[in-house]
Amino acid sequence: MVLKENSSTNGVYFSGGYLFKSGCFSENHIYKTEESDWLIADNNSDDTLSGTLYVDNLKYVYHGSSVTVYDGNKQGTFTQSELRAELNSQINSTTCE
Repeated sequence: MVLKENSSTNGVYFSGGYLFKSGCFSENHIYKTEESDWLIADNNSDDTLSGTLYVDNLKYVYHGSSVTVYDGNKQGTFTQSELRAELNSQINSTTCE
């Protein structure tokens, strides 16, 4: 995984693979930040203010506290809190499938 930071803009760039395993939860993904649209962190919260991130075949476009997820021709907009809650629910699940 390549991680670059731009301290003057709070920009973060990711490129590469990442494997995460916790209990029954296991995921392996390829990440790539849009070269011209790095992720910009909000120093006052867990949110990402802006930026575009590709995870496998999905595209995540951050705008304020919301993120629009694109999957081919389908898209949906969620709050970052909703996405974090769903991820935490999956990580903390004791049901292994």
